[in-house]
Amino acid sequence: MNFNRRRHESVDSPSLSSLIDVVFLLLAYFVLTAAFALPERALTPAISVDGQGADASAEVEPQIVRVRNQRGQVVYQLGAQTHMTLESLRSSLRKLPQDPGLVIKAEAGTPFGAGAGAIQAGRDVGFQDITWSADGDES
Repeated sequence: MNFNRRRHESVDSPSLSSLIDVVFLLLAYFVLTAAFALPERALTPAISVDGQGADASAEVEPQIVRVRNQRGQVVYQLGAQTHMTLESLRSSLRKLPQDPGLVIKAEAGTPFGAGAGAIQAGRDVGFQDITWSADGDES
């Protein structure tokens, strides 16, 4: 029988200098790539206590044009006014303020070209902010 004892090799502990280097590199990376935001108290509130609040343009709602089928013909409804042609819609849109924007709401069953025509009419008179909405209900 072989009774040779195996010598236990001493295991050296790993060097901590490489671990420290990695920790410092990670720390430097996170400090340099962090995005610092303004504290909430430095932001301008929309509603203030002194009553000044947001600017007056935020209180104005956008103009809404509803595109519908009425007895087989496409009509454009702007508030209480009903327009049968795009030219009459354009003349009414010219009289309105353009800052709040324009919303085109096409009801179900209206041709796509009618809604696109209303969008183009808004662009023709100078509206920059135009939103398209296709309503699925028939109300």
